[in-house]
Amino acid sequence: MTQKKESIVREALRKMAGKNAKLNPGKLQSRIMRTTGLDTVSIKIGMQALLDKKEIEAVEWDSMNCMPLGQMSLNLKPLPVEPHVHSWQQAVSISSLAPKAKKALSHKRVAGKMKGASDGFMVELIRSIEVLIQGQDDIPEGSPLFEASARFLCGSSKMLDDFGPTLLKTIGLDVERFSRSPRYVIVAGPPSPEAVVLIENPHSFERAIQSDASCAYVCTYGFGLTMSHDGYGTLLLENITTHLPHLKTLVRRGNPPKIRTLLEHQKLFFWGDLDLSGMRIYDSLHLQYPHIRLSALYGPMLKSLKEGGSHPYIPAAGKGKPGQPVQHKKLGELKDSVAQRVANLCAQRAVDQEIVLEGFKELSMHQLSEAMIEEFFNE
Repeated sequence: MTQKKESIVREALRKMAGKNAKLNPGKLQSRIMRTTGLDTVSIKIGMQALLDKKEIEAVEWDSMNCMPLGQMSLNLKPLPVEPHVHSWQQAVSISSLAPKAKKALSHKRVAGKMKGASDGFMVELIRSIEVLIQGQDDIPEGSPLFEASARFLCGSSKMLDDFGPTLLKTIGLDVERFSRSPRYVIVAGPPSPEAVVLIENPHSFERAIQSDASCAYVCTYGFGLTMSHDGYGTLLLENITTHLPHLKTLVRRGNPPKIRTLLEHQKLFFWGDLDLSGMRIYDSLHLQYPHIRLSALYGPMLKSLKEGGSHPYIPAAGKGKPGQPVQHKKLGELKDSVAQRVANLCAQRAVDQEIVLEGFKELSMHQLSEAMIEEFFNE
C-alpha cells in the first residue's frame, strides 16, 4: 500500500516540476492533494517513502506533515522505458549507422512513434534507412520525398516527411535532393494587367475575378494544408517566398503572365482579412517584395469596422488563437506605416474580406493610403 502511495506522489511531483529539478514549498500539500485526490495522511506516507530513498531533499522539513520548509530538490526515479522504445533503441544501436545518426534516431520522440510495431519491423526499417542513405546519390535530384519514402521505407510515403528535415539531415540524408509536396497558386487576369492583387482567401478571389478582368489576381488554395480559413494566408506567404522556385501555377481565367512577372509588377497589392494575422502576413511579404502595398480593397472593411460590422478574436469567428492581441504588442512597428495604422485599428476586433462584394474594378487599381483610411473610417 505504501508503495502505491509513493508511486502516486512521485508522479504528482514529476508532473508539477516538469523539466525543473526543484519545487517551491508553497501550498505543496494542497497541490499534491488536488493532483492526486489523496488525503493528507496518504500524502505524508508517500513523501516519507521518497525522502527515505533520497528522491526528494530539502534543508528543513515539517516533520509532522513531511513537507519541505524551503525549496525541495528532486531526484526522482526515472520512468520505466516502454517496451517499444527499448526495442527501437536496441535496433538502432546494433545498426551500422553513424554515431550521430544513432543518437538522433534513439531520441524518445522518434522511438515513441514506433508503438505498435514489431521488433522485426523495427530492424527492417533501420536497414531500409541505411540502404536509403547509402544509395541516395543514385536517386535523381528533384525526386518527390514521398516517393522515396514509399520506395525505401517499407511502403510508407509519409515516414520521411514525419521525421522532419532536421532529423533527416542529422542522419545523413541530403534533403535538398528531394522535392516536397507540390505547391500551387491560382492566377487569373489578362496578358498585361493594370495591377496585381494577392488575395488571402479563395472565396474573395472567386468574387474578384467575376467582377474585374483588367487586373490580375493571385490566390492559394488549400493544397498541403487543411482547408481552413486561417491557413490560406500563411500558405500564400510560404508559396511566393520560400517555395517560389518550385511553385506550380494554375490559370483559373484569362491568360496572365508567369507568377514571377506578376510579382515584379509595379502595382502589386495585398488584400486579406482585416485582422492582426493579415497584417503579419503583409509585413512578411513586404520584406520579400518591398514594392508591395496594401490594397484599397481594405477601405470598405475599415468602414465596416467603424460601423460595428466586426467581430472579436474568438474561436467562434475562426480567430481563436489565445493572446493574439497580446502578440500584437510584441510585434513592434511594421515596416509600412499604413499597415501599422491598420494593425492598431484592428487590434481588438476584425473584419473578414468576404464582406466586400463590389467595387473591385476601381479599388483593385489603388493602394490603401492614409487619406483613404480617413475617408472610409472617419466619414
